[in-house]
Amino acid sequence: MMASEENVKDLVFEGYLKKRKDKMKFAWSKYWFRLQNTTLFFYTEKDCAACHLRGQYYIYTVQSVREIKATNHEYPFEIVMKSGKRKLLNIPTWSHNNKNKTSSGSDV
Repeated sequence: MMASEENVKDLVFEGYLKKRKDKMKFAWSKYWFRLQNTTLFFYTEKDCAACHLRGQYYIYTVQSVREIKATNHEYPFEIVMKSGKRKLLNIPTWSHNNKNKTSSGSDV
């Protein structure tokens, strides 16, 4: 079943990811990511306020996304941009382990 244009414009996925710092390659920061339409936004706070916006990636500038071999229960993946720049992201272990939990902690 295909989504109508009306449904597609409201399509949103969001959650915490860790992002490797561009300048300090061994440092990671946790951000709230929000994929909305064709843009992946990342914020310092979950409320997605403009003042907390740290950056965005436009999906049409992405060349590829690949999973990187997991180590220490981490779930890293790399986004390669058409410009050749690489962005390394990671699903936090606590986020991955709790993906099927409700806010009360019970399984869904």
